[in-house]
Amino acid sequence: MDIVTVSIKEEDRNMPRFLWFDNSDRDRPKIAQFRFNRLLFGLRPSPSILGATIAHHLSLYKQSEPEMAALVEKSLYVNDLLSGAGYDEKAMEIYHKSKRIMADGGSNLRK
Repeated sequence: MDIVTVSIKEEDRNMPRFLWFDNSDRDRPKIAQFRFNRLLFGLRPSPSILGATIAHHLSLYKQSEPEMAALVEKSLYVNDLLSGAGYDEKAMEIYHKSKRIMADGGSNLRK
């Protein structure tokens, strides 16, 4: 299983805070407050944040790889690329370029 981590900017880390008990068996456990450094998947806004992160990453390629950035943006579903080509060489080019672009952002494009 691939794990994608999305860092949270230092100035935004006060938003996803949580409380933790040092020992929940005590009558009055000490409570500590922590902040996430990485996006926690499973939170309600996680899919939106991941989508925005991928869109930002692809925007970095709009100058150097405009055709591939547009194709990946249009054809990406979770970590699969739903696309194709009319001949093998073009399909392999799409495969290698899209895998490289997403790997540069820390994602493993699966299929």
